Amino acid sequence: MRTLSGAESLIAASTFGNGNSGKIKIAAGGSVLVSDSNAIVSTVQSTGTGDSGGIQIDASSFELRNGGQILTFAEASPTGQKGNAGSVDIKTTKDITISGTKDRSILDEGDALAKIESSTYREGNAGKITLVAPGKLSVVNRGAILSSIRDNGVGNSGGITLNVGELVVANSSVIISSLGAFDEFNTKGNAGNIDITATGNITINEDRIVQSLEGDEFSASLISTSVTGTGNGGNITISTPGKVSLGNRNQINSTIEDKAQGNGGNIKINAGELAVFNQGQILTTVFDLTTQDGKTGNTGYNAGNIDITTTGNITVAGHTNLALVKDDTNSYQAKIASSSLRNNSNAGKITLDAGGNISLLNTGGIITTYKPETIDSKNRSGGITIRSKQLNLDRGDISVESTDKGGNINIATQEWVLMQRYSSISTSSTKGGDGGNIALDSKFLIAVPKENSDIVSSAIKGQGGNVNINAQGVFGIQFRPLRTENSDIIVSSEFGRSGNVQINTPGTDPSKNKGELVAAPNDASKQISQACSASQRDHKFYMTGRGGLPPNAREPQESEALWEDARAVKATPATTADLPRKYPPPAIGWVFEKKGRVRLIAAQSAERAIGSKVVCPAQ
Repeated sequence: MRTLSGAESLIAASTFGNGNSGKIKIAAGGSVLVSDSNAIVSTVQSTGTGDSGGIQIDASSFELRNGGQILTFAEASPTGQKGNAGSVDIKTTKDITISGTKDRSILDEGDALAKIESSTYREGNAGKITLVAPGKLSVVNRGAILSSIRDNGVGNSGGITLNVGELVVANSSVIISSLGAFDEFNTKGNAGNIDITATGNITINEDRIVQSLEGDEFSASLISTSVTGTGNGGNITISTPGKVSLGNRNQINSTIEDKAQGNGGNIKINAGELAVFNQGQILTTVFDLTTQDGKTGNTGYNAGNIDITTTGNITVAGHTNLALVKDDTNSYQAKIASSSLRNNSNAGKITLDAGGNISLLNTGGIITTYKPETIDSKNRSGGITIRSKQLNLDRGDISVESTDKGGNINIATQEWVLMQRYSSISTSSTKGGDGGNIALDSKFLIAVPKENSDIVSSAIKGQGGNVNINAQGVFGIQFRPLRTENSDIIVSSEFGRSGNVQINTPGTDPSKNKGELVAAPNDASKQISQACSASQRDHKFYMTGRGGLPPNAREPQESEALWEDARAVKATPATTADLPRKYPPPAIGWVFEKKGRVRLIAAQSAERAIGSKVVCPAQ
């Protein structure tokens, strides 16, 4: 093991004048540990002109612990010198661990932060961070991976690439690629991308309490790209055949902050399964533009799109304990959402494509919202598209809300859409625009009638949107002109024209596939075999064989015996004459004559008969 610990030990390569700093390379057959606020650093100092050489580590395993740090950065230059922060490349054959503190049940906000960071505070680019671990990458207990343009820096964040077996982010830990931070609105450039590829599960969760310096308890971990200055946000791409779990107030987000100017990055997840629970959130957001003098700006820019594809299920559950869930479905405790709070700005589109089922449970929501301050804005909410085997909503919500024209909702499932307990599918324009449209295509649309689950397209001044449903059956929910306490389908506009509702259920059309009824009922007396005389005393009636009674006395009776005449059949000319029909007594069997011909019989005889046997009692 190679260890860097003790009282503030340091491995450093820096430049203070003209020229680049050297590159730090560490190659170890065993593990490498950096702990106790010690660091490996490659820098361009404030007086230097040049680039940081970067850091490269190859080992069987690598660990940062108790404030240990790996840093490449270019300090701010008072004379306007340029320089790039170097890259960080760490490759192991097993695990990588970044843990800010020792394991304990309560973490403090002032605890040491273990981190890998590449940043620039001047004109120049931040370096790219690349971590490769076939085993597990753990970023826990105030651990961090950061790539950023800071303060008055001008340049692009290098971004973060993780190629791991399994990823765990927990206990107030972060993975962030950013342009600026906090109030650093003078930064210019672009935030880098975050690309995560795993062969196993990805877990972003909390299992400890984090306590702030003021004594408040909080816990939040984050995978994020953000813009505080002027430039575009980076994209987040997550790919794994395993399960992605996001819970307990943690987030995956791409944001444009309130003083920033630029478009948000997209979030794309391709996984075997996705579970978002207990206030976990996947978000793309453009916050309201507030200028330095405190006035509300009127500049656009758009939130990024969210695109999620799974081979299995997608579950968004507000709380795993149903007893803790409130009746108010607006208190979204877990959500996948895109929103814009600016004028002339779009919320992003949300697309969920699941090979299995999609379930929104216990105030879980899929939401896209556009809420600027003025009503003359020309942009709108992004739409929502959902494809899956089943869509199950239990206190769940799918909604598009806009002050301008509402976005559309498109749902296609292979089996059913099930709505329970105050669930809703809605699109609305809250001020001057038209309502969005809702298209639902499924085998069945099912709602519990008395549980007030609704499908709604509404507007205030504009025209209400349309609702188009294609299903083999619609149960428990119906069109109504006004909302009730039952499950309703509503299209409305307070001051404009209402939209249309079209429900196509071809499998239940009563005008199609009508069968013809029998002209006359069967005569019960003709259902009794005549083989036994009514004059016989103490007679008993037996009918054996699989065929039983024929459906109609004038139809042939089925038999267990099988017979086939393989001789050629002499063709007879067809006739179209409409002749009156005379029905002979029903045959109950047949006999073979000497020449092989078959003769049907209506009464039992001494000849060898094939068919159901009628037994008459002796006198």
